[in-house]
Amino acid sequence: MRLVAQSMGGWTCLAYALANPARVKALVMCDTTGTLAHPAFAAIWEAQPRGREQGLFERGIHPAGGERMAAEQPALHYLYWEINNLASGLDKEALRRQLGEMRAAPPDALAGLTMPVLCLAGEEDIVIPPETVRILAAAVPDGRFVGVPRAGHSVYFERAEEFNRIVGAFLGEIDGNGGLR
Repeated sequence: MRLVAQSMGGWTCLAYALANPARVKALVMCDTTGTLAHPAFAAIWEAQPRGREQGLFERGIHPAGGERMAAEQPALHYLYWEINNLASGLDKEALRRQLGEMRAAPPDALAGLTMPVLCLAGEEDIVIPPETVRILAAAVPDGRFVGVPRAGHSVYFERAEEFNRIVGAFLGEIDGNGGLR
């Protein structure tokens, strides 16, 4: 099985890989740290500018889409908002707290993973700092990090062609076929 996770999906996929390592042939973690609890995370999160997300919301820009998507791909940014609005009744602050509490996997737990793990991060992601994703990759013996320029939190959405090329090449290497066709 090959698992590909984006953002919150990383909690599920990393937890599954930790619980069932023999069943997972490869894992892709994009713009997520999943359940990893790393001592460096607190300082990284603390160093993030305060109020940045709220300032974007006030200007009609979805933080997960980011300023670049809003400026360069307005139709895609609009679609992102429409998808977001499907969850209008969800208490997202409570969800963020719950996800934070679920960060319980110590780095040494990830050191036991034997499958290759590709960790991608949009270099402009303000939701999950790319440095935290880089730390996730370093915690896994066969972890690899790829930063995607000119992308925020949703690489798969804003830079779909680049995302598919990177993930396809990784899975092709794992499967021995040189990439998706």
